[in-house]
Amino acid sequence: MGLEQQEKRQAEIELYNRCIRDERKKAQLMGQTIINNFLESYTKLYKLAKEIVAGLKGRDLTSKTYNAETEKLLDELNLCKSGFNSLFEDTWHTLMGIEMQLFERTEEGNSTFENTIKEMTNEFIEMAQGQFVLLREAEMNFSDALVDTVQQFVTLKAASGQADQLPDALKESLDDKDVISNMAAGMRDQHMQQIDAREDKLITRSRNWVKELCDDLQNSEIKRNRAKVLEITYFLDQHRQSFMSALDEVASKLEV
Repeated sequence: MGLEQQEKRQAEIELYNRCIRDERKKAQLMGQTIINNFLESYTKLYKLAKEIVAGLKGRDLTSKTYNAETEKLLDELNLCKSGFNSLFEDTWHTLMGIEMQLFERTEEGNSTFENTIKEMTNEFIEMAQGQFVLLREAEMNFSDALVDTVQQFVTLKAASGQADQLPDALKESLDDKDVISNMAAGMRDQHMQQIDAREDKLITRSRNWVKELCDDLQNSEIKRNRAKVLEITYFLDQHRQSFMSALDEVASKLEV
């Protein structure tokens, strides 16, 4: 029974893992497409910015008026910068949107999985408790049968004149018939305590296993999500810094 239930739970875990992998793979492919498009556009804008900055080198950018060619280059530079800002914002929102959707779907999947695995574990516990009921009944029957057998044994020894061969503990039963019953009751109580302890241990370990499993899945997803958000932010910030560094030479002379 235990192995059968374990196999069912393991199959559920494998199904969950497969679904999560599929969702993450989809998000990864979507994100990679967005990043590739970003890099393609970024490369063009970065190259254009460098060309415009090169064209502005040696020009007087401190005066209040510019000649037509300088004015045109500055307009192009502003457009280039605006284009990058739009690209940056759109890419950030899109990547974050993909990540948030993945996080929300994973949270929903975790909730569904948690309910399912809890139901399966409770089913196993109920089945196990049924076996413990049978075990207690078997202990009671064994105890009663043992009392009858020992009493018959003592009676037989006493009737055959061999009472002196009885163990000291059983010799007392010749004068007090409750001795055997009391001894059996003590043994039965000890066995019942062991059965109760084993049942409690099984229930506690099963429920702790479910809690730890679900907590680990939730914590793992939170860590993955935070790491992904940081990765996206770092990636885009690096490219923004790289793009802005291309404008430093003219940015120090005017607002672009």
